[in-house]
Amino acid sequence: MSELQDRVEASNKDRIRRFEKGKSVIQTIHDALPLEERGAFSEYRERWQATDRERLDQPFPLNVYLDINTACNLKCIFCTRGHAEQWREVAPAYFGNQRMGYQRFQSIIDECADHGLQGLWFGGGETLLEKEIEKMVAYARGKGITDVTIVTNGHLLSQERILRLIEIPLTRISISLDAFTEETYERLRGGDYHKVKGNVERLLAMREDLGAALPIVRVSFVEHPENLHELHDFVAYWQERVDVVDLQKLQQFDRTKIVQRENRVIRCTFPWRSVMIMSNGDVMPCCSLMVTSENTMGNVYDRPLKEIWDSERFKEFRLNMKNGVYTETCKTCYDSIEGIR
Repeated sequence: MSELQDRVEASNKDRIRRFEKGKSVIQTIHDALPLEERGAFSEYRERWQATDRERLDQPFPLNVYLDINTACNLKCIFCTRGHAEQWREVAPAYFGNQRMGYQRFQSIIDECADHGLQGLWFGGGETLLEKEIEKMVAYARGKGITDVTIVTNGHLLSQERILRLIEIPLTRISISLDAFTEETYERLRGGDYHKVKGNVERLLAMREDLGAALPIVRVSFVEHPENLHELHDFVAYWQERVDVVDLQKLQQFDRTKIVQRENRVIRCTFPWRSVMIMSNGDVMPCCSLMVTSENTMGNVYDRPLKEIWDSERFKEFRLNMKNGVYTETCKTCYDSIEGIR
């Protein structure tokens, strides 16, 4: 078998710069999986790459993003929660301390597993505020989902949690850092930089001590005027320690600063390979934090995800995108990405 490659998706090349340590992350995951799971994982990654290149119709999402809660222990200035007064009515699914809960989660995963789902991302407000997150990860892995990711700010990554996630094992963990000094972290995120940095380093040390390859550890850095002076130091420090460092273009959530651009070229492939399910059950065709009612394809608490994925509403949404007809939400999303022209 030829080595599996980890590439930034075609639709994200203008948004993300990636630095990896050692062999490709995808190959590392493949080699760490039990033999009986490797074939399904390889097929999933091949279909992912082909779909990203060609916008191929799939019988079921290749990846499901779950916003399992809306609560967060931080208030980052580049998040919708940093501009709640502008977004609370437009995108209510992000507010109100909503929680999916284990029973609803289990029902969603049962359907996904029946359709051979291999990719699952846990997101939301702060993922580790979910008291049953380890139980959820273990359930998903037990149902044969090979590529399970948690996105977190890292504050609640205790030694006990790290041990449990390694034991399951969780496939990947993505930790949002966005700074290299305490002062910048405080301005951007308002949390405890040294605590988070220590938690990441403890995770890496425990993984090494246990001789584990998983979870893959990724740290991210959103390029913002307040942190650009630390970008070089951030990459230099973390690329020798973690598996992946991603530099992301800033998505502007201050609606008064979003500049509308003409003749935009939007090549998003998300609706052909993934869905986002909000904690209230709403199904969105993307993971943009600008999801609104016009981009809601249905509610998974009312009908199966497969039915929503195959619905005329979703088909029309994809066809319109191919034909260059975009919702206002999509146009606002692309207008808000600094650096995309």
